[in-house]
Amino acid sequence: MFRFGVLDLLRPVVLSFADVAGGASASLIAVAALSLDESSEISVHAGHAPNFLLFDESGHLQRIIANPYANLHEEIGEEVADLLKEHEVRLMIAGGFGPHLAEVLDQRGIGHIKDVGLANIAVAAHRHRTAPPAHEA
Repeated sequence: MFRFGVLDLLRPVVLSFADVAGGASASLIAVAALSLDESSEISVHAGHAPNFLLFDESGHLQRIIANPYANLHEEIGEEVADLLKEHEVRLMIAGGFGPHLAEVLDQRGIGHIKDVGLANIAVAAHRHRTAPPAHEA
């Protein structure tokens, strides 16, 4: 008999634009987003956002990841941080971060910035940061 947990059965759905945009960057910016387009509203809940929009250093949308952990009611900081690290994210932008997710992102070397508004505008404002910043209050 096999035993599977809920997290074992979840796999993110990834839409990639790397072939169209000329290749994926080795250092991406993730935005916790409410919809699937680059001008999506930023989600106020980083770990429970329905989608993660991944932008390259030039601000071009490279990938969209449907968040497989969005509807879980348990601590998901480790899983979200690992998912972002797997996709070579160096910076995450969201309207808010739970303390556990913020701590795990720090441990994984992923910077995190609180911002509101539209994803593409936030990326344009923060894409020139050269090092992962500490959690901003």
